[in-house]
Amino acid sequence: MNSLPLPLGEGQGEGLTQQSPHPTLPQRERASTQLSFQANYAMKLPFMNQRAIIFVLLLSIIVLCWFGAHPGVHAQARPPVASGHINDFAEVLNTATRDRFEKILDNLKQRAGIDFVIATVKNTGSETLYDYSLRLANDWNIGVMTSPKKSVLLTISSDNGEFLAQISRGARADLPDGIIGEMRQRMQEKIKSAGYSEGMLAGIKAFANGLGARNNFTFADLDPQPAENVIAENVVAQQQRPRTVASPSVQPTETLPAQPAETTAARVTETPAAQPPETPKAEPTARIAPSSPA
Repeated sequence: MNSLPLPLGEGQGEGLTQQSPHPTLPQRERASTQLSFQANYAMKLPFMNQRAIIFVLLLSIIVLCWFGAHPGVHAQARPPVASGHINDFAEVLNTATRDRFEKILDNLKQRAGIDFVIATVKNTGSETLYDYSLRLANDWNIGVMTSPKKSVLLTISSDNGEFLAQISRGARADLPDGIIGEMRQRMQEKIKSAGYSEGMLAGIKAFANGLGARNNFTFADLDPQPAENVIAENVVAQQQRPRTVASPSVQPTETLPAQPAETTAARVTETPAAQPPETPKAEPTARIAPSSPA
């Protein structure tokens, strides 16, 4: 009744015997269990596919809604392209102020050899200001720490008022001690009290005066704004002050009564008294005397 040993074939180990071709009871039970599991899995497969599809759709909708609510994340994923010294992506400056700052920083580069670039952004998305400004510096090659190029990148976030300066290795040797701290302090005070335009002006002025102390120039030497405009503004301000504060009320009372009294009295008394008595008396006497015959 037991299985008889068979001769070893190729690939068979020594002492192995061939099993009976008829499955035993445990084998039949395992086979039936596997068949029932496969049948149940085949029945549940369409339902599982539907749940997976619904889950993927919901996840896609959530991701799209999140990106729609945070447009700055994907809009600023790639740094914008630099254009000149002033890159006002947050649009906090008017055209005249932007052009004025551009000329000042261009003159600063010519006098001191340092490329000072300013970038304003609405926000930095999910990045910190340090990470964003570092990535911007590497993309623009401005203010890179390991670069021998003399450059400074000042990044300003308009949503929270934070700003950070990235300074290259080449520029650090030419900057006086404490110039960045002085610039930061002046900017913070002006941004809080007068806005970004005045804050950036105060920062540029502090940086230019500190750097000019070593290179024999001041901020006034770099500012292209004509001095005539400043003088005209002071004159207008001085002219407006007396008009609004003091109104002269003494002049009309002194001049008006004096002029009519003198002129009217002289004209009335002199002309009527002199003309009537002289003309009628002289004419009759001159005409009557030669008419008598002798």
